[in-house]
Amino acid sequence: MTKNVGIYARISDDPSGTKAGVTRQIEDCTTICTLRGWTPIVEYVDNDVSAYKPGVVRPAFERMLVDLDRGVIEGIVVYDLDRLMRQPIDLERAIEIYEARMGLVFASAQGDVDLAGDGQTMARVMAAFANKASADTARRVKRKHLDLAEKGIPVGGTRPFGWQKDKLTLHADEAAIARAGIDRVLAGLSPRVLAQEWNADGIRTTRGKNWTGKTVRQYLLNPRLAGYRDYKGQPQFDAAGARVTGTWEPLVSVDMFERLQEALVREERRTRIPRKGALQYLLSGVARCGICGAVMYGNSRGSESGLWYYVCSEANGHNLSASGPAVDSLVEEVVLGRLLNVGSIPVDAPEWNGRARQAEAAALINETMEAYRSGGLDKSIAFPTVTALKDELNALDKDHQAWLHAHCGPSNVDLTRDDWDALHRDERRAIIQTFFSAIVVREATRKSNRFDPARVEPVPRAAA
Repeated sequence: MTKNVGIYARISDDPSGTKAGVTRQIEDCTTICTLRGWTPIVEYVDNDVSAYKPGVVRPAFERMLVDLDRGVIEGIVVYDLDRLMRQPIDLERAIEIYEARMGLVFASAQGDVDLAGDGQTMARVMAAFANKASADTARRVKRKHLDLAEKGIPVGGTRPFGWQKDKLTLHADEAAIARAGIDRVLAGLSPRVLAQEWNADGIRTTRGKNWTGKTVRQYLLNPRLAGYRDYKGQPQFDAAGARVTGTWEPLVSVDMFERLQEALVREERRTRIPRKGALQYLLSGVARCGICGAVMYGNSRGSESGLWYYVCSEANGHNLSASGPAVDSLVEEVVLGRLLNVGSIPVDAPEWNGRARQAEAAALINETMEAYRSGGLDKSIAFPTVTALKDELNALDKDHQAWLHAHCGPSNVDLTRDDWDALHRDERRAIIQTFFSAIVVREATRKSNRFDPARVEPVPRAAA
């Protein structure tokens, strides 16, 4: 009997993108249709898509079930049942449709299964075995990657920017570009602007794509830069409690990496200001209303005139504003005066007091897991203990970031007036913030068209 059927092909991993696997499946399924006298009218292909991982949506599979339920197709042909599903719940969804619509057919290169009758039990058994096989593979892969992480060995994937194809040896040109960019970020440049500059200079990712603020930020947050080997975003520690280091050449020192993380945290906090908060003005996120203390933002009143003002971001019944160029100029002169006098910004911070406990907790994790693996500790005790210790490590890491924010500023600077004028706005803003925690703009005491410098009150940053 002639049937209009759909061919479903799927493969979990196609790193080359050639679709060779699904193409072979379609060829074999087409042969089956020819032998049965069926007409394949639709091909449903999920290439490079897992049928096992929870939360993964298979677009072609979902479309096929809808077509099957609506009568667009009268059956399904697959290479093997495990190509169709590896989660029992997906099989049950298909069985429900087969039971509701009489006369639907199902065939595979490995044999037919009657999804509307006696074959359901066999199909469920096969689905259970396919699910177990995937779960076993996932556990082996997970353990393998954890072992590689504990040994500091890099894994496959895209070549990281700054390293050669072996992922171990630094790429001289890219490493120099990355270090120069890191210096700019430490000086206050935002990842967004750095991305724009790299793109303008023809610098691309190792996949040949343009940089974005997000991809630059992710790159700068990667512990690989300092030689650290993490696993699934979590630091790895050896038996002595020290961070596991990789077998590759680090791009920056640990100290520079920590200062970089603080700079990124500081930059993120600066950008979390109301709408009005795009950092297109020098004192965005720094200027404060002298009446209510709210953030002030730049507002261009009549762009044709070129005039713009710092305006209070809150509608609290007052309308405090001040000439943007005048406030910027005054603050810049104050900062330049300090720079020219002191020459550099000192960074003098006490020792963070959580380092010993961090090492101790990391060592306890290793000891607990070793005891579990050797059979000396039951999982009901080992796993909750490790979870609690990891939570403590995460809390310590946040405490360390807070300590860095409180005690460490961006990299020391020693600038002349010409150097200052050549800096990007972000970099100038960062230097201003090393001197002042806020720039308070007071309410005018008299009506005048002339700007009153007395209205601007820089608030010195408290010494650590």
